[in-house]
Amino acid sequence: MDVFNDTLQRIAEEAKLRWNEETRGSLKVSVMGQTGVGKSTLINSLFDVDLNTDPVRPGTTKIEMRSVEGKQGHKILFYDLPGIGESQGKDEEYLKQYKQMLLESDVAIWAIHADSRSVSFDRDALHKLLETVDKNQQIQLMSKIIFVLTKVDLLTPVLSSPWILYKVGDEGVFETMDPVDLLIKQKEQYFQESFIKSSPFKDLIKGQTYCSSRFNVREPKLRYSRNIVYYDGLLDEGERNRLIDSYRRHKDVFKRLYDNYRVIPCSSRYKYNLNLLMRVVTDKLASKSTGKFGGFLTTSTMDRVPFSQAVRYVNIVRVE
Repeated sequence: MDVFNDTLQRIAEEAKLRWNEETRGSLKVSVMGQTGVGKSTLINSLFDVDLNTDPVRPGTTKIEMRSVEGKQGHKILFYDLPGIGESQGKDEEYLKQYKQMLLESDVAIWAIHADSRSVSFDRDALHKLLETVDKNQQIQLMSKIIFVLTKVDLLTPVLSSPWILYKVGDEGVFETMDPVDLLIKQKEQYFQESFIKSSPFKDLIKGQTYCSSRFNVREPKLRYSRNIVYYDGLLDEGERNRLIDSYRRHKDVFKRLYDNYRVIPCSSRYKYNLNLLMRVVTDKLASKSTGKFGGFLTTSTMDRVPFSQAVRYVNIVRVE
């Protein structure tokens, strides 16, 4: 019995040592996309930092790094990358920086303006990045990227379809009316179809999420180890619904796996869907990085805007 107890103690001490070593490291997050899509503003809203923004000129002309410390002392290093689309010469220089930062980062957010109808520029830029690395690195890079639609608060299909502002104490929460909600969903589907599903690299996608209960589902594209569930390829809406109908116990797992490769619609100004984006960031992280990110997982109030500020926005209906 003493030998058994000594073995358990040694294993516990080794696990604690590995965890402490991991949490001392900083998590690296890169944000990229065309100039003017609101990359810096998105980082500012997610993590309460003050990256430079400019409504006229490109706000970021070189890689800017910010260090953010969580409540438990963990740190995140943010790399705000210059926006592509200024000129061919600058784009070639910036794409080299993108590739290097993608390789070094734990997770990357690729921002796309929600009010754009063109995907060719972003798609070509991503293809150029992936074509310069081998297949293993392509899989690694595709698994890190989160595609985000920014500035969805600018989407207003008709003037009679404003956003709804609910008052919660001294704060406000924005929600969409049906016409706006439908337009956002159509935008999301369009960009996912054009930017991800049609990509020659779509088969390299590997989704992952945590599972707190015992997972023993046997499906061709599903794998699992300990508390992590993996899905090989792009989990579309139809397959997600089939899995949920077949394995109701794990419906939240399949929803999170589906969210892994959604094009997530967000508004930095309205704090819309920032909770969802943060959860997907968490899922995208390899399990080895969860310790570093532990101090940033409280996301339940990320969708709140000071009410005194929110009421100044236009095209809203105020509900108290």
